Amino acid sequence: VAGADEASETLGCGAYLRRQLGLPASLQPILDRYLLSRGFAAYDGLAVPSATDLGWALAAQLGAAGAAEKAQTLAWVQTLQRADGSFDMGVANKVWGTAQVLRGLNDHFAGNAAVAAMAAQALQYLLSQRDAQGLWLNDTAATAAVFEAVQPYSDASTRAAVQAHLLSVQQPDGSWASDPYVTALALRALFLSGQPPSA
Repeated sequence: VAGADEASETLGCGAYLRRQLGLPASLQPILDRYLLSRGFAAYDGLAVPSATDLGWALAAQLGAAGAAEKAQTLAWVQTLQRADGSFDMGVANKVWGTAQVLRGLNDHFAGNAAVAAMAAQALQYLLSQRDAQGLWLNDTAATAAVFEAVQPYSDASTRAAVQAHLLSVQQPDGSWASDPYVTALALRALFLSGQPPSA
């Protein structure tokens, strides 16, 4: 089966990017991993929902959905949000999970009251979790990922704090933490902060 060995994050990201480029994108491989009323699994055959994969599934699915399907999906997502604004999805880290879901909702904020309400609560939760330096979880990957989610609503001080932190921890070889995934997160966050990567 096409995509069976790929992570739902990879499938969702690929479908989202193809749609942004005006190319056809199949959502079926990721939709097949839907766990009834709980979210999306990271891989075929898993029975544990993942907030990261829910975020990417939302980013891919909502853009292709009709009005009725989108309303139904958003109503379901609302049931997953906790009273404090977080989406913990059963994962150990509610900050990470909430950021992933908020990122998946961000493209659908304008003109949609349901998304606006969920996003406002999630944003308030995430901003309340910053440390004294304006960062998240004392971790570069988490700070970059959360900033990507809150960036559309962030102020100049938040952007400056994230930008300064990311530039200060870049390795001599150009990577972050010598890890491709962390480096990709950091580059996306830097771009969104207004600091284009240098060659």
